[in-house]
Amino acid sequence: MRWNNINPAVDAFTGGPVLGDQFKCQKCGSIYGRESVNQLVANNLGRCISCEAQSVLLDINEEDNT
Repeated sequence: MRWNNINPAVDAFTGGPVLGDQFKCQKCGSIYGRESVNQLVANNLGRCISCEAQSVLLDINEEDNT
């Protein structure tokens, strides 16, 4: 039996897997899912949970298309 070694990214806000769109902090590289980004914007002034920077969270999916 072969195991799939592809693990989903871990959401820095929830600690759970990121399924779907992924966003990355420009400063520290922490990964977030779309709902976590929405929560950070609404409740934490858009600041990263890990480094507290108010940096632009990049959509990783759009980086792959360039």
